[in-house]
Amino acid sequence: MYGDEAIEPSQKFISDNNNGSRIILTTRIPEVAKRASNLFPPYHLRVLDAEASWNLLHEMVFGKNAVLPELKKIGKMISMWCRGLPLSVVLIGGLLYKSERTVYY
Repeated sequence: MYGDEAIEPSQKFISDNNNGSRIILTTRIPEVAKRASNLFPPYHLRVLDAEASWNLLHEMVFGKNAVLPELKKIGKMISMWCRGLPLSVVLIGGLLYKSERTVYY
């Protein structure tokens, strides 16, 4: 959600009937997070640093296998473009895992 004006109208569709269901709302706007729940404070996720991003991408694409130097260079650039967002790294990693491993990514 990009603005807190969407919170109130959407709450009527979210019922609390104690069935164990959960909804995860992600936002970079603190006001949206605060208005979304009166019961729990927002959970602030941290972004990954460059090394952690690369390690996650490496694990997603190559597992425990070694990586060619040419692919390592482009892989580190790709992980940098994800700006520390784990979901971005995982999505890109999943796509790269399924692709042919050449220097022509």
